[in-house]
Amino acid sequence: MTRSDDIGDRHDRSALAPVFAEDPVVGRDLAEVDWAATPLGPPAQWPQSLQTAVSILLSSRFSMWLAWGPELTFFCNDAYRRNTLGRKYPWALGRPAAEVWAEIWAEIKPRLDTVLATGHATWDEALRLFVERSGYPEESYHTFSYSPLRDERGAVAGMLCVVSEETDRVIGERRMATLRDLGSDPSVAREEQEVLAFACAQLGRNQRDLPFTLTYVFEDGHARLACATGIAAGHPAAPARVSPADDPVVWPAAAAKRGKSVVVELAAFTGLPRDRRPAAEPWSCRCNGRVASRTGSWWRASTGTARSTTATAGSSNWSRATSRPASRAPATSAPSSAAPRSWPSSTGPRRRSSPTSAMSSARRSR
Repeated sequence: MTRSDDIGDRHDRSALAPVFAEDPVVGRDLAEVDWAATPLGPPAQWPQSLQTAVSILLSSRFSMWLAWGPELTFFCNDAYRRNTLGRKYPWALGRPAAEVWAEIWAEIKPRLDTVLATGHATWDEALRLFVERSGYPEESYHTFSYSPLRDERGAVAGMLCVVSEETDRVIGERRMATLRDLGSDPSVAREEQEVLAFACAQLGRNQRDLPFTLTYVFEDGHARLACATGIAAGHPAAPARVSPADDPVVWPAAAAKRGKSVVVELAAFTGLPRDRRPAAEPWSCRCNGRVASRTGSWWRASTGTARSTTATAGSSNWSRATSRPASRAPATSAPSSAAPRSWPSSTGPRRRSSPTSAMSSARRSR
């Protein structure tokens, strides 16, 4: 920090009421709230316990928010503003907590009631909450504790929340687990249908990121629905056959077959699995045509002309894989090293393919 910056920071602090002076940025926004219109009254009349709690809140670099008084009036610090509050800032300052977090109030109110009634802190690890901080419902995960705040008489007058958001970690680990399972060795899958069944079983295990998937096999100039997860057979979004020559009424089969990526709007379909997304919210999926044969010392690319191509469509993507029936060679354990494997000359190399899928979150029109 330069000398001029330091002077400016001290000037900003001195211009604020002492209770807000710990953070010139958030403190300035707090000073602009009409506190006289809230149950707390003007800051000059606040009890020392509340002033101390607000000072601690603003001076911390860890994400925190607190609620105080009969309406649980909302305060937060700069870290919470940046990491969690989003577009609700600075509107949320000085408002009842039930109004700030109306969309998750059913989940957090019992925890707040416990703190206020018993004086005992709560603890939640990676709690799933659908917050609306960017103008739309958003899946998020938070590890946090609600702790009691006491007034001069020792009574519980408020609550302090210390929180660490773990949305990126939880969703990232979940998607990587799906990719790992899709890329694992389906040692019992020797025929094309067994490979398809294995891939669909893995995709169906992650309906939070893939509310539905459709797997099509290209054969005889058409795409045939081979399997589906999360969606009933006969649904308008799951036709039994799609022709690349036809207009893309449902899915752009021609583009997928060429390996192209296309975003398909889903607003025209009703009854699709949406997790907890609101019915009025526009949403779409990205259809990615991807070659998914896995090559290496263990998984060998199919040689010759591919008999079929598999396309997987879901809430987030399509994938494409070439495959042909595996040889009848006995199953053998995968090698532990990355070195090329020596195959017995009597059986020759085994040829297998495994559909894999590139994960991405469901794209919504915003």
